[in-house]
Formats: sequence, C-alpha cells, structure tokens
Amino acid sequence: MSADEVQRDDLLHRLLGGTLYTGFGTGLRTVASIASAKIMATYLPSHDFGTTVLIELVATFLRMVSGLSIGIAAIRLLTQKDEAEHAAIVDTVVIFRFLTFVLVSLAFLGTRGWVYRLFGEGDGAARTEGLTPLILAFTLVLAYQMVLKQLLQGLFRFKQMAAIDVLGGVLTVALLAVFLIWRHAGLVGAVMARIIGTGVTALLFYRALPTRKGLTFRRDLLREMLSFSWPLQLNEIITFTYRSFGTVVVATTLTPAAVAILAVAGKIPNNFRRLYDAFRSVYFPNLSGLVARQDYRRAQRMLNATLRAVAFLMTLATVFAFVFQRELILLFYSDQYLSAGPLFVLLMLATTIDVVIFVLGNSTVAAGNSKAPPVVNVLNTILTVIGNLTLVPPLGVIGAVLTRIVTRVLTFPVNVWFLRRTGLYPRVLDCVKPLALFGVLYGVALWIRPGSWLGRLPFLALFVAASPLFSIVTAADVRMVWRSLARLRRRRAGNGG
Repeated sequence: MSADEVQRDDLLHRLLGGTLYTGFGTGLRTVASIASAKIMATYLPSHDFGTTVLIELVATFLRMVSGLSIGIAAIRLLTQKDEAEHAAIVDTVVIFRFLTFVLVSLAFLGTRGWVYRLFGEGDGAARTEGLTPLILAFTLVLAYQMVLKQLLQGLFRFKQMAAIDVLGGVLTVALLAVFLIWRHAGLVGAVMARIIGTGVTALLFYRALPTRKGLTFRRDLLREMLSFSWPLQLNEIITFTYRSFGTVVVATTLTPAAVAILAVAGKIPNNFRRLYDAFRSVYFPNLSGLVARQDYRRAQRMLNATLRAVAFLMTLATVFAFVFQRELILLFYSDQYLSAGPLFVLLMLATTIDVVIFVLGNSTVAAGNSKAPPVVNVLNTILTVIGNLTLVPPLGVIGAVLTRIVTRVLTFPVNVWFLRRTGLYPRVLDCVKPLALFGVLYGVALWIRPGSWLGRLPFLALFVAASPLFSIVTAADVRMVWRSLARLRRRRAGNGG
C-alpha cells in the first residue's frame, strides 16, 4: 500500500475501533429505546403517550438551558490539559452543573403555569400540573447523564460508556414493563420509569470516571470552559428551538394525540441521530486532536471520509424505511399509528440531511470556530418558525415535517461555507449524490404508487446497484473497511490471548 493508503487505513481504524465500542452500546440502547416506545404506544392511550412526549420536551429544555454547554467545553479542555488537571476539571463541572440546575428549577417553578398550556385545557393540564416534582427530577437526571457521559468522552472511556448505555436502556425497558404492564401505573408510571433508568445511568457514569472524586472548584478552569461554551450554549438553545418548535405548534394547534403521531414517526429517525452521537463521541476528540497538532492533511481526510460514509449509510437507511414503512410501524408500535408511515419516511430524509450537517458543524467547532454554529442556527430557527406557523395550521402534522426538510436544505450551503473558512474543505458532491439518487427514486415511487413492500423493494435494489455507478460507494471503500475490521479482529484476538 502507498503511504496515503496507510494513513487512510489508520484513520479509519481509529474511528471504527472507538465507534464499535460506543456504537455497540448505543445500538443496544437504541433497541431498548424502541422497545420502550413500543410498550408506551401499546399500553398508554395516544393522549397520554403524547403527554409523556411533552413532559420529556420540557425536561430536556430545562436540562439544556441549565447546562451552558459546559460538557462540550470540558471535552475540549480534557483533550488539551495535562492529566494532573483532569480531576479538577471533572469536579468543577459536576459542582457547577448542580448550581445551574437549582437556579433553573426556581425559574421553572415561577413560570410553570405558562409552560403547562402546552398540555391543553381541563383534566390533562390539571394532571400535568401535579407532575412538577417528576419533571424537575427528570431534568436533574438528564442533566447529569449528559454531562457525565461527555466527561467520559473527553477521557476516552468508550468501553465503559457502551456498557453503561446498554445497562441503562435495559433497565428502563424493564421498569416500563413493571409500571405499565404489571402495575398499570399509566402516565406517572411511564415518567417514573424514565427517571429511575436515567438516574441509575448517570450514577454509573460518575463511578466510571477514572479521576479522583472530590469537591475541587477551580474558577480559572470554569472561566476557560465558559469562554468557549457560551457560543455553543446559544447554539444549543437555537438548535432546540428549531428542532422542537414544530412539536410545540402541533401541541398548541392540535392535540397531544397528534403529538403522539409525530413522536412515533420521529422515534426511529431520532435513534439514528443517537447512533451518530456515538460516532461523534469518537470523531470530535480525534478531529480536535489532529487540528490542535496542525495535522490538517489527516484532518481533511477524516472529514471527507466521514461525510461520504454518513451520507451513503443514512440515505440507504432512508430507502429501507421507505420500502418497509408499514411493517416497521406495526413491528415497533401498533396499528393505531399506521398513518405515521409516510411521515416516518420524510423524517428519515430530514435526519439524513441533519446528520450530514452535524458532521459539518462538529468539524467547524473541532477546528476552533465555536461561534459559527449559532449563526447558522439563527437562520434555521427563523425558517423553522415561519414554516411551522405557515404550514402546520392548514396541513397539520405533515406541515411540521415539510418545514424541517426545507429548512435543512436551505441551511446546508451555509454550514459548508463556515467550515471552509476554518481551512477544512468538504467535498460537497459526495454528500449530495446519494440524496439526489433517493430523490429521483422517491419521485418515481410517488408517481407509480406501489401498494406493498414487494412493490417498493425494487427501489432498494436500484439504489444499491446505482451507488457504485455514481461512485457513491466504491470497491476501494469496501476493501479499506474490510482491512480495518480485520485489523480490529486481530487486535481483539491478541488481547484475548
């Protein structure tokens, strides 16, 4: 092999090795998440299922605004500081995270009446008002689950993360089965199961941290992290707004049952985003390290290899979702949600574009520009607000889905432009080709309207067959992946011996 091929293989080996550890755990947790949704979709009325979605939305918002993106800044700092500083960084983050949770909880208690308007009028709103302690508990465990996992990422503890992810997912499924199937605890039982499962996961993440545990609080380290994280916090708030605004508009103009339809359609696409998060936990620190060492040649290769792989695999998953949309809804949910099938396919397309944009945005931050993503997402938010307010009232749930797709398409070139300014140059055509191929096939399918999965199956075959013809995936790609997997197998065999 040439020197270039050796370098490409080495980069792929590093990414695959870390991702297989985190991705295995995240993949099993994804299965557990889908199983959890299956239980709730089967044993909760659609109104209550929609209400649990809104409760999680509120808790996630509180977790996000209280976080100040300190975890992402901690990842960067842990990869740059000496090991002697790691314990102080961890302690500072843990203490700071609790203080911000207390402040945000007080603010929520003063404004909860306005927030609960999301849940409708009458009995539904009254029942939700009684869940305030559970919402705050959910917020606390979500906050620590995320920030402690980010600290483990910065310390490259991927095996521990994977094992804990699996355990947390299995525990949540078991608790949902106990509360909903055996105890028939309804809405409160569903929320309690999530709180306990997430809380145990957070505790295990904390125990897995390799640093000395203490109460060290370093204001100098906190200032350094906040100076980097505040633009990211602004970006996270904006990102949350454009991701969730459609759900908010659906909740306020329709019913919690409509929210449940949207949640079912989006559950599998959201889990694909979670799988990307497993990859990002490996990709981001590795790319940050290459940029910090000014190894832009290898950073460039890592970026473009990632874009090609992500665009192809996510589009392939979207085609698969199109072919088996009805069967997947019946398998993972119930027949009362069959109307979510077409929405599911469109949300898979939107998630594919999302994940490509995530790679661009994460790469921009890894290259040192943490102020670009908020600028991009301001545009995202403006388009999302306009689109949802315009399309949801006349079109219903599908208006929110169409808004999401159009918004991502319009902001894609802006993300590319910002990344190019850092000195990293993405090959845009590699991202566009699989999406364009899917667009052609989907357009033909809308025209001929195949009625069953057998009628749609040729579209999957055509996508796979056409991908090598358009160099979306090549024989060299397959050989390189095969060599990296073989190298990982040899390494595991050697460790086992």
